[in-house]
Amino acid sequence: MYRNAWLLATLLTGAPVLASAVDAPAVSSTAAPATQVVVRQGDASVTLADVDAYAATMPDDLRAGIFYSEERIEKVLNQMLLTRQLADEARTSGLTDDPLVKTELELAVNQALAAAQRRALRKEFEQKVPDQSALAHERYIADPKSFAVSKEVDVRHILISTNQRSDAEAKALAEKLLAELRAKPDDFVKDVKKYSDDPSKTRNHGLIRGANSDRLAVPFRDASAALTHAGEIVGPVKTSYGYHIIKAVKVVPAHQRSFAEVKPELVQKLRDRWVDQQMAEHLGKLRGKDIQVNDKLVRSLLQRYLPSGASGEPPAPRPRIQHMSASQ
Repeated sequence: MYRNAWLLATLLTGAPVLASAVDAPAVSSTAAPATQVVVRQGDASVTLADVDAYAATMPDDLRAGIFYSEERIEKVLNQMLLTRQLADEARTSGLTDDPLVKTELELAVNQALAAAQRRALRKEFEQKVPDQSALAHERYIADPKSFAVSKEVDVRHILISTNQRSDAEAKALAEKLLAELRAKPDDFVKDVKKYSDDPSKTRNHGLIRGANSDRLAVPFRDASAALTHAGEIVGPVKTSYGYHIIKAVKVVPAHQRSFAEVKPELVQKLRDRWVDQQMAEHLGKLRGKDIQVNDKLVRSLLQRYLPSGASGEPPAPRPRIQHMSASQ
């Protein structure tokens, strides 16, 4: 329905939506972009401001994942339209005058305000973070080994399986192929497609990242770990699957990361931790205030929301809470 370039561009850049695309009258060029209609269905419409408000409720990583996929954007807009349509029906039918609905609306407002206040507090604290460079350097000096990088080896491989061949036949074919590839190493990917019996070759073309990790068969892992430079070819390497010819694609030697390399991520972690601490202290002050509770009403809640015909034993009151009488 909305799977068009204009929609994605509009949501990502804030540019006005083409009026013809939503069957709406032309919008003045002087109007604030947030008032522009992104999509309309019947009498219900969703503006850019609506989308902004919806996006503001999401964590940054989730928001980026949704708004860089046209299919996901379509689902979001469909849901927002349906919500708007149902809400309009509720208003027309007079549900806004229902006492319970009024309370639900108040709760929704409180939740939205609380979320907005959390964001505002976090932004305020982020602007007050003291310089963390010295502390970052202290952390680095205290434990430099934690910033060491292990050797990393990515390879491509060709598997000559022993499932349909004898061990001798598989080994002979692998040795013949190895000699040919050492003479013409650029043919490796082509020969993966032609000779390899690994079923995953159709999607990875024989590529295995982190081939020196413990998740792989020991002979394969050890042979990969021994590779010293990209382009190096070894084999045949025997595993329970058959014989492998292995070519190094990338070899990153083990090394110690310098402070200059790790400083940005260290500083960011320390900044985040500082902000988290400030948030925790602020919320702790709110939650640390005395609580007064009406024991009788609290104990009645278990029974109040039990399914019809069910029963349950109300919990004992929490002794640390200051109690109110039922008349309070």
